[in-house]
Amino acid sequence: MGQFITRVELHRAHSDKYEQLHRAMESRNFGRTIQAASGAWHLPEAEYQSRGNLTASDVRGIAAQTIKSIGATGIVFVSEISDWAAEGLRPVG
Repeated sequence: MGQFITRVELHRAHSDKYEQLHRAMESRNFGRTIQAASGAWHLPEAEYQSRGNLTASDVRGIAAQTIKSIGATGIVFVSEISDWAAEGLRPVG
């Protein structure tokens, strides 16, 4: 099972369109937090974590369809991760 980080950048969009995006992505099992041994952390704005028996290309397709479903256009970048490190993320809770 793969773990993916997906970054979305909407074209010419305001905060209300990003709120629509967040709800639509969450309904498709894209979370806005990531789990670590030290706890759960909020990802940067419009970055999502997902897991599944998919390829990065599959995940990209789902994200691209999600963007279209809210009437927007944008950029999607997906990477499959096996390890990660971050600095400055806000803890959940």
